[in-house]
Amino acid sequence: MPQKSIRNIAEDDSIIILLAGPPERINAWFNKLQMDARFRVNTFSTDPQDLESKLGYNPEAILLDTSIFSGPENIVQFLTKAQCAVYLVLPRDTNEDSVKQIRDL
Repeated sequence: MPQKSIRNIAEDDSIIILLAGPPERINAWFNKLQMDARFRVNTFSTDPQDLESKLGYNPEAILLDTSIFSGPENIVQFLTKAQCAVYLVLPRDTNEDSVKQIRDL
């Protein structure tokens, strides 16, 4: 049985991730994640409509800066459509009711 190189193992086991948020946030995340073999950035999005269309890429995870959404209702609506893990970065001024609603999902 042939042995896999460390590089092949990392590629086979990497998590396919989609980055979403403002361009400066995406660039910072991408610069960090491209150096980590555990992750493979599939694509990115800077607006909610584009993000929703890219769900068809079937990412395993989404790293999402929610500041691209106009409000908590739109975030919740998007999260109900996502069929993968979604890690959120919420604005500091997000009210507790919105945070609870998102956590309950």
